[in-house]
Amino acid sequence: MTDSSRQPRVLVTGASRGIGRATMRYLADKGYQTIGLARSIPADARADEQFIACDLMDLDGTRALVSDLAAQAPFYGLVNNAALAHTTDLAHTSVADMNEAMALNVNACLVCMQALLPGMRQARAGRVVNISSRAALGKPNRTAYSATKAAVIGMSRTWALELATDQITVNVIAPGPVATELFKTASPPGAPQTE
Repeated sequence: MTDSSRQPRVLVTGASRGIGRATMRYLADKGYQTIGLARSIPADARADEQFIACDLMDLDGTRALVSDLAAQAPFYGLVNNAALAHTTDLAHTSVADMNEAMALNVNACLVCMQALLPGMRQARAGRVVNISSRAALGKPNRTAYSATKAAVIGMSRTWALELATDQITVNVIAPGPVATELFKTASPPGAPQTE
């Protein structure tokens, strides 16, 4: 059995389903100590995967939780995956939609990174992967989602420049359509907006 205290720790947000769930499983299989944040804990969670129920829209609560986790032991990695996608056209996109998408898709990434940053800097090692989307280039009926996913790209480039001297790398993955629960909800089969 592997000594979990020696395994590099990786935090994954939005870890209970879709890309986040697959990421948790992959990292655990590779020997990382994975800790997943999500609104709910999946029924198929394994013993080598730790899940913590967390509302990432509560930025103060998220900061406190992640800071507490980082105080227990430093993290080697962070995968910012949690997201929401409003599917309204331009005329019906509200400022509330924009603010909600910004809170989860961008600000939660910032809060998690800031909480883990001191430990990564002290270790002079860290790997950060922020999940954006092809929709950052534009997609009909995705004003809030596209705007925030473009923000993730710009934010990540800035972090990469700032953190390179600390031996912390920051990368973005911008997948196209993946048949996750979020995608199927936003783009149901047969719907006009589904490409």
